[in-house]
Amino acid sequence: MKYTLYRCDFRALFCFLLLVHNGHSEEINDTDKQAQNTSPTKAPLGETCVTNKQLRGRCVKPNECMETEDFDDILAKPNAYRSPYVCETSKQCCPRKSIIVPKVPELSTLEGCGWSYSDNPGLRVFSDHAGFREYPWMIAVLRKSTSSENFEINDYVAGGTLIHPSVVMTAAHRILKQKANEVKCRAGEWDIKSTNEVFDHQERNVKNITIHETFSFKVAHNNIALLILEQPFDLTNSPHIGIACLGQHMPPVGTTCISMGWHNHVVGNTNPVTLKKVQLPIYDKQKCQTELSKLHHLRHWQIHDSIMCAGGMEGEDTCTGDGGSPIVCEIQSEPELRYAVFGIHAFRIRCGIKDSLPGLNTDVTYEYDWIKSTFTGEGFNTSTFEY
Repeated sequence: MKYTLYRCDFRALFCFLLLVHNGHSEEINDTDKQAQNTSPTKAPLGETCVTNKQLRGRCVKPNECMETEDFDDILAKPNAYRSPYVCETSKQCCPRKSIIVPKVPELSTLEGCGWSYSDNPGLRVFSDHAGFREYPWMIAVLRKSTSSENFEINDYVAGGTLIHPSVVMTAAHRILKQKANEVKCRAGEWDIKSTNEVFDHQERNVKNITIHETFSFKVAHNNIALLILEQPFDLTNSPHIGIACLGQHMPPVGTTCISMGWHNHVVGNTNPVTLKKVQLPIYDKQKCQTELSKLHHLRHWQIHDSIMCAGGMEGEDTCTGDGGSPIVCEIQSEPELRYAVFGIHAFRIRCGIKDSLPGLNTDVTYEYDWIKSTFTGEGFNTSTFEY
Protein backbone atom coordinates (compact mmCIF):
# COMPACT_ATOMS: atom_id res chain seq x y z
CA MET A 1 0.00 0.00 0.00
CA LYS A 2 2.48 2.65 -1.13
CA TYR A 3 1.07 5.93 -2.32
CA THR A 4 2.59 8.66 -4.39
CA LEU A 5 -0.37 10.61 -5.72
CA TYR A 6 -3.53 12.22 -4.46
CA ARG A 7 -6.36 9.68 -4.07
CA CYS A 8 -9.32 9.31 -1.74
CA ASP A 9 -12.62 7.50 -1.50
CA PHE A 10 -14.06 10.01 -3.96
CA ARG A 11 -17.71 9.09 -4.02
CA ALA A 12 -18.10 9.03 -0.24
CA LEU A 13 -15.71 11.89 0.45
CA PHE A 14 -17.20 14.20 -2.17
CA CYS A 15 -20.60 13.95 -0.50
CA PHE A 16 -18.95 14.34 2.89
CA LEU A 17 -17.13 17.56 1.95
CA LEU A 18 -20.09 18.94 0.04
CA LEU A 19 -22.46 18.63 2.96
CA VAL A 20 -19.88 19.92 5.43
CA HIS A 21 -19.62 23.03 3.27
CA ASN A 22 -23.35 23.49 3.77
CA GLY A 23 -23.24 22.83 7.47
CA HIS A 24 -23.50 19.04 7.13
CA SER A 25 -21.18 16.13 6.47
CA GLU A 26 -21.63 12.96 4.49
CA GLU A 27 -19.87 10.96 3.25
CA ILE A 28 -18.15 -8.59 -5.44
CA ASN A 29 -21.92 -34.81 -14.62
CA ASP A 30 -19.03 -36.43 -16.00
CA THR A 31 -20.41 -36.86 -19.59
CA ASP A 32 -18.23 -36.16 -22.61
CA LYS A 33 -19.83 -34.14 -25.38
CA GLN A 34 -18.78 -33.72 -28.94
CA ALA A 35 -17.13 -30.44 -29.83
CA GLN A 36 -19.63 -27.83 -30.89
CA ASN A 37 -19.27 -24.65 -32.91
CA THR A 38 -20.08 -22.49 -29.91
CA SER A 39 -17.97 -20.43 -27.55
CA PRO A 40 -16.52 -22.46 -24.69
CA THR A 41 -18.32 -22.20 -21.38
CA LYS A 42 -16.83 -22.33 -17.92
CA ALA A 43 -16.66 -25.86 -16.56
CA PRO A 44 -18.31 -26.66 -13.23
CA LEU A 45 -15.87 -27.51 -10.46
CA GLY A 46 -14.20 -30.84 -11.24
CA GLU A 47 -15.88 -31.06 -14.64
CA THR A 48 -14.44 -32.91 -17.60
CA CYS A 49 -12.17 -30.80 -19.78
CA VAL A 50 -9.57 -31.24 -22.49
CA THR A 51 -5.91 -30.23 -22.13
CA ASN A 52 -3.91 -28.39 -24.77
CA LYS A 53 -2.54 -31.77 -25.80
CA GLN A 54 -6.09 -33.04 -26.31
CA LEU A 55 -6.03 -35.25 -23.25
CA ARG A 56 -9.11 -35.91 -21.15
CA GLY A 57 -8.82 -34.19 -17.80
CA ARG A 58 -10.47 -32.34 -14.96
CA CYS A 59 -10.34 -28.77 -13.78
CA VAL A 60 -8.14 -28.64 -10.68
CA LYS A 61 -5.91 -26.22 -8.81
CA PRO A 62 -2.37 -25.95 -10.22
CA ASN A 63 -0.92 -27.63 -7.13
CA GLU A 64 -3.20 -30.63 -7.72
CA CYS A 65 -1.70 -31.46 -11.10
CA MET A 66 1.57 -33.20 -11.95
CA GLU A 67 1.61 -32.63 -15.69
CA THR A 68 2.83 -35.62 -17.74
CA GLU A 69 2.61 -36.58 -21.41
CA ASP A 70 0.28 -39.50 -22.08
CA PHE A 71 -0.36 -39.96 -25.76
CA ASP A 72 -2.19 -43.21 -25.14
CA ASP A 73 -5.13 -41.25 -23.80
CA ILE A 74 -8.20 -41.79 -25.90
CA LEU A 75 -8.60 -38.09 -26.56
CA ALA A 76 -5.18 -37.97 -28.24
CA LYS A 77 -6.55 -40.14 -31.02
CA PRO A 78 -8.27 -38.80 -34.14
CA ASN A 79 -12.03 -38.25 -34.01
CA ALA A 80 -11.99 -38.39 -30.21
CA TYR A 81 -14.86 -36.88 -28.29
CA ARG A 82 -14.03 -33.69 -26.45
CA SER A 83 -15.72 -31.49 -23.88
CA PRO A 84 -16.88 -27.97 -24.80
CA TYR A 85 -15.82 -26.75 -21.36
CA VAL A 86 -12.82 -24.63 -20.41
CA CYS A 87 -11.66 -24.25 -16.84
CA GLU A 88 -11.99 -21.20 -14.66
CA THR A 89 -8.95 -18.96 -14.94
CA SER A 90 -7.74 -20.01 -11.49
CA LYS A 91 -7.68 -23.69 -12.45
CA GLN A 92 -6.03 -25.78 -15.12
CA CYS A 93 -7.15 -28.77 -17.11
CA CYS A 94 -5.09 -31.67 -15.80
CA PRO A 95 -4.89 -35.12 -17.39
CA ARG A 96 -6.65 -37.59 -15.13
CA LYS A 97 -3.53 -39.68 -14.57
CA SER A 98 -1.66 -36.56 -13.46
CA ILE A 99 -4.11 -35.42 -10.80
CA ILE A 100 -2.58 -35.58 -7.34
CA VAL A 101 -3.80 -34.85 -3.83
CA PRO A 102 -1.34 -32.34 -2.36
CA LYS A 103 -0.28 -32.88 1.20
CA VAL A 104 -1.98 -30.38 3.47
CA PRO A 105 0.44 -29.08 6.11
CA GLU A 106 -0.48 -29.25 9.76
CA LEU A 107 -0.67 -25.63 10.88
CA SER A 108 -1.04 -24.84 14.54
CA THR A 109 -3.43 -22.25 15.93
CA LEU A 110 -3.75 -20.54 19.31
CA GLU A 111 -6.86 -20.33 21.42
CA GLY A 112 -8.64 -17.00 21.48
CA CYS A 113 -8.82 -13.97 19.21
CA GLY A 114 -6.33 -11.76 17.43
CA TRP A 115 -3.45 -14.14 16.74
CA SER A 116 -1.32 -13.45 13.68
CA TYR A 117 0.43 -16.35 12.01
CA SER A 118 3.32 -14.78 10.14
CA ASP A 119 5.65 -16.78 7.89
CA ASN A 120 8.55 -15.50 9.97
CA PRO A 121 7.13 -14.84 13.44
CA GLY A 122 10.57 -14.28 14.92
CA LEU A 123 11.65 -11.81 12.24
CA ARG A 124 9.44 -8.73 12.35
CA VAL A 125 10.61 -6.93 9.24
CA PHE A 126 7.72 -4.97 7.79
CA SER A 127 6.71 -5.56 4.18
CA ASP A 128 3.78 -4.04 2.32
CA HIS A 129 2.61 -7.54 1.31
CA ALA A 130 0.73 -9.50 3.95
CA GLY A 131 1.60 -13.14 4.39
CA PHE A 132 -0.90 -15.97 4.09
CA ARG A 133 -2.63 -16.31 7.53
CA GLU A 134 -1.02 -13.12 8.78
CA TYR A 135 -4.42 -11.42 9.30
CA PRO A 136 -6.88 -14.35 9.46
CA TRP A 137 -9.79 -12.12 10.52
CA MET A 138 -9.72 -10.04 7.30
CA ILE A 139 -12.97 -10.27 5.34
CA ALA A 140 -13.83 -9.29 1.77
CA VAL A 141 -17.44 -8.09 1.52
CA LEU A 142 -18.52 -8.86 -2.05
CA ARG A 143 -21.54 -8.39 -4.23
CA LYS A 144 -23.54 -11.59 -4.16
CA SER A 145 -23.66 -11.61 -7.95
CA THR A 146 -19.96 -12.54 -7.91
CA SER A 147 -20.00 -16.19 -9.00
CA SER A 148 -16.35 -16.77 -9.86
CA GLU A 149 -13.96 -18.08 -7.24
CA ASN A 150 -11.74 -15.18 -8.24
CA PHE A 151 -13.20 -11.71 -7.95
CA GLU A 152 -12.60 -8.46 -9.74
CA ILE A 153 -12.04 -5.38 -7.63
CA ASN A 154 -15.34 -3.98 -8.93
CA ASP A 155 -17.06 -6.81 -7.06
CA TYR A 156 -15.53 -5.58 -3.81
CA VAL A 157 -17.96 -3.70 -1.57
CA ALA A 158 -15.89 -3.23 1.56
CA GLY A 159 -13.29 -4.63 3.87
CA GLY A 160 -14.49 -6.23 7.05
CA THR A 161 -13.40 -7.88 10.28
CA LEU A 162 -14.55 -11.25 11.59
CA ILE A 163 -15.41 -10.72 15.29
CA HIS A 164 -17.58 -13.84 15.71
CA PRO A 165 -18.05 -16.88 13.42
CA SER A 166 -21.40 -15.31 12.42
CA VAL A 167 -20.60 -11.57 12.59
CA VAL A 168 -18.52 -9.25 10.39
CA MET A 169 -17.77 -5.66 11.40
CA THR A 170 -17.40 -2.97 8.71
CA ALA A 171 -17.96 0.73 7.98
CA ALA A 172 -21.58 1.84 7.70
CA HIS A 173 -20.96 4.21 4.78
CA ARG A 174 -19.69 1.33 2.60
CA ILE A 175 -22.75 -0.86 3.21
CA LEU A 176 -25.50 1.72 3.61
CA LYS A 177 -26.95 1.31 0.10
CA GLN A 178 -26.66 -2.48 0.10
CA LYS A 179 -29.40 -4.94 0.99
CA ALA A 180 -28.55 -8.01 3.02
CA ASN A 181 -29.48 -10.35 0.17
CA GLU A 182 -27.16 -8.50 -2.21
CA VAL A 183 -23.87 -9.14 -0.41
CA LYS A 184 -21.79 -12.01 0.94
CA CYS A 185 -18.66 -12.28 3.05
CA ARG A 186 -15.50 -14.15 2.10
CA ALA A 187 -13.03 -15.33 4.76
CA GLY A 188 -9.64 -16.95 4.26
CA GLU A 189 -8.94 -15.00 1.07
CA TRP A 190 -5.39 -13.92 0.19
CA ASP A 191 -4.71 -14.07 -3.56
CA ILE A 192 -7.85 -12.82 -5.32
CA LYS A 193 -6.68 -14.08 -8.73
CA SER A 194 -5.90 -17.65 -7.69
CA THR A 195 -7.37 -20.55 -5.76
CA ASN A 196 -3.95 -22.13 -5.37
CA GLU A 197 -3.67 -21.35 -1.67
CA VAL A 198 -3.06 -24.23 0.73
CA PHE A 199 -6.52 -23.80 2.24
CA ASP A 200 -9.71 -22.73 0.45
CA HIS A 201 -11.57 -19.55 1.25
CA GLN A 202 -15.13 -19.72 2.59
CA GLU A 203 -18.18 -17.64 1.71
CA ARG A 204 -21.30 -16.91 3.73
CA ASN A 205 -24.42 -14.98 2.77
CA VAL A 206 -25.56 -12.04 4.87
CA LYS A 207 -28.83 -12.46 6.75
CA ASN A 208 -29.10 -9.03 8.30
CA ILE A 209 -27.26 -5.68 8.30
CA THR A 210 -27.26 -3.74 11.55
CA ILE A 211 -26.11 -0.13 11.15
CA HIS A 212 -25.54 2.10 14.17
CA GLU A 213 -28.83 3.85 14.84
CA THR A 214 -27.26 7.34 14.98
CA PHE A 215 -25.04 7.00 11.91
CA SER A 216 -25.70 9.59 9.24
CA PHE A 217 -23.87 10.91 6.21
CA LYS A 218 -24.63 14.37 7.55
CA VAL A 219 -22.16 14.08 10.41
CA ALA A 220 -20.26 10.83 9.74
CA HIS A 221 -20.46 9.86 13.41
CA ASN A 222 -20.72 6.23 14.60
CA ASN A 223 -19.67 4.91 11.20
CA ILE A 224 -20.06 1.24 12.00
CA ALA A 225 -22.18 -1.71 10.87
CA LEU A 226 -22.41 -5.38 11.78
CA LEU A 227 -23.22 -8.00 9.15
CA ILE A 228 -25.07 -10.99 10.61
CA LEU A 229 -24.41 -14.11 8.54
CA GLU A 230 -26.88 -16.82 7.56
CA GLN A 231 -24.39 -19.50 8.64
CA PRO A 232 -21.21 -19.23 10.72
CA PHE A 233 -17.79 -19.66 9.19
CA ASP A 234 -16.24 -23.06 9.87
CA LEU A 235 -13.16 -22.47 12.02
CA THR A 236 -12.62 -26.10 13.02
CA ASN A 237 -10.32 -27.12 10.17
CA SER A 238 -9.46 -23.64 8.93
CA PRO A 239 -6.15 -22.46 10.39
CA HIS A 240 -6.19 -19.49 7.98
CA ILE A 241 -9.46 -18.06 9.39
CA GLY A 242 -9.69 -16.53 12.84
CA ILE A 243 -11.53 -14.04 15.05
CA ALA A 244 -10.23 -10.54 15.77
CA CYS A 245 -9.96 -9.04 19.22
CA LEU A 246 -11.51 -5.62 19.90
CA GLY A 247 -9.65 -2.96 21.85
CA GLN A 248 -11.28 -1.14 24.76
CA HIS A 249 -8.70 1.58 25.40
CA MET A 250 -6.93 3.50 22.64
CA PRO A 251 -3.11 3.09 22.59
CA PRO A 252 -0.93 6.17 23.05
CA VAL A 253 -0.56 8.73 20.27
CA GLY A 254 2.23 7.68 17.91
CA THR A 255 1.62 3.96 18.34
CA THR A 256 2.22 2.26 15.00
CA CYS A 257 -0.80 0.25 13.90
CA ILE A 258 -1.58 -1.66 10.70
CA SER A 259 -4.40 -1.75 8.18
CA MET A 260 -4.85 -4.04 5.21
CA GLY A 261 -6.86 -4.48 1.99
CA TRP A 262 -6.94 -5.45 -1.70
CA HIS A 263 -7.92 -2.20 -3.36
CA ASN A 264 -5.83 -0.01 -5.70
CA HIS A 265 -3.73 2.50 -3.82
CA VAL A 266 -1.35 3.90 -6.43
CA VAL A 267 -2.63 5.95 -9.35
CA GLY A 268 -1.89 4.23 -12.65
CA ASN A 269 -1.05 0.87 -11.06
CA THR A 270 -3.13 -2.24 -11.22
CA ASN A 271 -4.96 -3.39 -8.15
CA PRO A 272 -2.97 -5.67 -5.85
CA VAL A 273 -3.52 -9.39 -6.29
CA THR A 274 -2.54 -10.50 -2.80
CA LEU A 275 -3.54 -8.86 0.46
CA LYS A 276 -1.46 -5.78 1.24
CA LYS A 277 -0.83 -3.91 4.47
CA VAL A 278 0.30 -0.49 5.60
CA GLN A 279 1.56 1.02 8.84
CA LEU A 280 -0.52 3.83 10.35
CA PRO A 281 0.52 5.79 13.45
CA ILE A 282 -2.23 6.95 15.81
CA TYR A 283 -2.59 10.70 15.39
CA ASP A 284 -3.32 13.17 18.17
CA LYS A 285 -7.02 14.06 17.91
CA GLN A 286 -6.61 17.73 18.80
CA LYS A 287 -3.80 18.14 16.29
CA CYS A 288 -5.94 16.30 13.76
CA GLN A 289 -8.77 18.78 14.39
CA THR A 290 -6.37 21.70 13.86
CA GLU A 291 -5.03 20.28 10.59
CA LEU A 292 -8.48 19.55 9.17
CA SER A 293 -9.78 23.00 10.17
CA LYS A 294 -7.30 24.52 7.74
CA LEU A 295 -9.44 23.17 4.90
CA HIS A 296 -12.14 25.60 3.85
CA HIS A 297 -14.87 22.95 3.74
CA LEU A 298 -13.96 21.59 7.19
CA ARG A 299 -13.26 24.79 9.08
CA HIS A 300 -16.46 24.47 11.18
CA TRP A 301 -16.50 20.69 11.43
CA GLN A 302 -15.73 19.13 14.82
CA ILE A 303 -14.26 15.68 15.28
CA HIS A 304 -16.73 13.48 17.14
CA ASP A 305 -15.74 11.14 19.98
CA SER A 306 -16.54 8.17 17.69
CA ILE A 307 -13.72 9.17 15.32
CA MET A 308 -10.01 8.37 15.62
CA CYS A 309 -7.27 9.86 13.47
CA ALA A 310 -4.43 7.78 12.03
CA GLY A 311 -1.92 7.87 9.20
CA GLY A 312 -1.09 11.01 7.29
CA MET A 313 2.39 9.89 6.24
CA GLU A 314 3.71 10.76 2.79
CA GLY A 315 3.84 7.78 0.46
CA GLU A 316 2.21 5.40 2.93
CA ASP A 317 -1.46 5.37 3.79
CA THR A 318 -4.74 3.62 3.25
CA CYS A 319 -6.72 5.19 0.44
CA THR A 320 -9.20 4.44 -2.31
CA GLY A 321 -11.61 1.60 -1.56
CA ASP A 322 -10.15 0.58 1.81
CA GLY A 323 -13.34 1.51 3.67
CA GLY A 324 -14.40 -0.99 6.32
CA SER A 325 -10.96 -2.55 6.73
CA PRO A 326 -9.67 -2.95 10.29
CA ILE A 327 -6.91 -0.91 11.86
CA VAL A 328 -5.10 -3.19 14.30
CA CYS A 329 -2.48 -2.47 16.94
CA GLU A 330 -0.25 -5.03 18.60
CA ILE A 331 -1.15 -6.27 22.07
CA GLN A 332 2.18 -5.62 23.75
CA SER A 333 1.68 -7.90 26.74
CA GLU A 334 1.65 -11.09 24.65
CA PRO A 335 4.78 -13.19 23.94
CA GLU A 336 3.38 -14.15 20.52
CA LEU A 337 2.21 -11.73 17.81
CA ARG A 338 -1.33 -10.72 18.69
CA TYR A 339 -3.46 -7.78 17.61
CA ALA A 340 -6.65 -5.99 18.58
CA VAL A 341 -8.81 -3.81 16.33
CA PHE A 342 -8.91 -0.16 17.40
CA GLY A 343 -10.22 1.46 14.23
CA ILE A 344 -12.27 0.96 11.08
CA HIS A 345 -11.02 2.68 7.95
CA ALA A 346 -13.46 5.37 6.87
CA PHE A 347 -12.31 8.52 5.01
CA ARG A 348 -9.07 9.93 3.65
CA ILE A 349 -8.16 13.43 2.48
CA ARG A 350 -4.97 13.98 0.46
CA CYS A 351 -3.88 10.44 1.25
CA GLY A 352 -0.25 9.46 0.82
CA ILE A 353 1.07 12.74 -0.64
CA LYS A 354 3.26 15.50 0.71
CA ASP A 355 1.38 17.50 3.34
CA SER A 356 -1.19 14.72 3.48
CA LEU A 357 -3.72 14.75 6.29
CA PRO A 358 -4.48 11.99 8.78
CA GLY A 359 -7.40 9.74 7.98
CA LEU A 360 -10.72 9.80 9.81
CA ASN A 361 -11.60 6.36 11.15
CA THR A 362 -14.23 4.83 13.39
CA ASP A 363 -12.99 4.53 16.97
CA VAL A 364 -13.75 0.92 17.94
CA THR A 365 -13.08 1.61 21.62
CA TYR A 366 -15.90 4.17 21.55
CA GLU A 367 -18.22 1.70 19.78
CA TYR A 368 -17.31 -1.21 22.07
CA ASP A 369 -20.43 -0.99 24.24
CA TRP A 370 -22.70 -0.68 21.18
CA ILE A 371 -21.10 -3.81 19.70
CA LYS A 372 -21.63 -5.74 22.92
CA SER A 373 -25.22 -4.56 23.16
CA THR A 374 -25.91 -5.61 19.56
CA PHE A 375 -24.35 -9.01 20.24
CA THR A 376 -26.59 -9.49 23.26
CA GLY A 377 -29.66 -8.60 21.21
CA GLU A 378 -28.67 -11.19 18.57
CA GLY A 379 -27.92 -13.85 21.19
CA PHE A 380 -24.18 -13.97 20.44
CA ASN A 381 -21.41 -14.52 22.98
CA THR A 382 -19.15 -11.47 23.28
CA SER A 383 -16.25 -13.55 24.58
CA THR A 384 -15.17 -14.23 21.00
CA PHE A 385 -13.54 -10.78 20.68
CA GLU A 386 -12.47 -10.31 24.29
CA TYR A 387 -8.88 -10.82 25.45
